[in-house]
Amino acid sequence: MILIIWTATKDYKVLNSLSISQKTRSDVLSTIPDDKYSSFSGTSMATPHVAAVAAWLISYFPNCAKHQIRNAMLNAVREPPRSDDGWDKLYGHGIVDAGAAYSLLSSAAGCEGAGGLSPDDLNMAPSVMAKGGAYQRDIGCTIDAHCYIGPNTAARSCNTGTKTCETAPFVCEGANVKVQVDVTADNYPAETSFKIRDKCNNDDVVKSKDNFSAGSWSGTYCMSAGQYEFEISDRYVS
Repeated sequence: MILIIWTATKDYKVLNSLSISQKTRSDVLSTIPDDKYSSFSGTSMATPHVAAVAAWLISYFPNCAKHQIRNAMLNAVREPPRSDDGWDKLYGHGIVDAGAAYSLLSSAAGCEGAGGLSPDDLNMAPSVMAKGGAYQRDIGCTIDAHCYIGPNTAARSCNTGTKTCETAPFVCEGANVKVQVDVTADNYPAETSFKIRDKCNNDDVVKSKDNFSAGSWSGTYCMSAGQYEFEISDRYVS
């Protein structure tokens, strides 16, 4: 057994913001009080594994900011078995890979190349840089790869001036018109749906969406000039 003791510093919030996904091996054996063992699954097991890797990397690279350690781990993940790369709710950015993160930090890239600029470099409070979820690497980027989320999102790049990730503006080519739809669902989002019909072409449905999640949703489409009808429904589903 390897015991790793890590003393948190004043910028601990940066490391603690690392999103832990639920997709981990089930029935992982772990210690419990009274010198006993038990099996657990989900984030209960994913969190200590990821925290241990972070502490191990900090012990080898004490000069790296916690933000850089976190991003290096994200930039060195192993791709899980899923249809698209990038980020999702089950696996986050991927499966933590201690060896790959170590190799990345020990390479010529160093702390900055592996994990972006530090809070001191940007004159930002560590807590400001501690974004979560898919956008954890948005602040402190140095290359476009630090901004990649996945193929199903708009193109994102690193602004080398501000060292932050930016989403490319949505541009329609030719004579097409940009149409943006914003929907805020109630407490029963599954009951909400919408359709856009082409009034110049037999009322054909050209765009539609259902299965909303609670909260707000925004979608942008490129559509040819014409006359359209927007229909939104909120109906009870038994």
